[in-house]
Amino acid sequence: MKKEQLEVLKEALNGLIYQIDNHQQARKPIADVERIISELQVLNHWNKQENVYNALHLIQGAIADPQGLGRLNLLLDNARIPKQYYDIFYKMLYVDKY
Repeated sequence: MKKEQLEVLKEALNGLIYQIDNHQQARKPIADVERIISELQVLNHWNKQENVYNALHLIQGAIADPQGLGRLNLLLDNARIPKQYYDIFYKMLYVDKY
């Protein structure tokens, strides 16, 4: 989620809280909150699919090379190691192999 999305949700929730505090029964604040939550759920689902698609080549590499760089790249990606530090692990793999 981005900051702008959270601010929009916060404003909608504040409108809903105001309505509850003042014993009002307008449908608009409820519909706004439901719409925003629905949009965020769709965005979250899209992000998950995109992450799986991006990791697919890593999974294929790990299957093709289970004891080498393919597996190491998948492990590093799953551990969320920044790419600038990959060379350290590559050197460790090279030293262990030889």
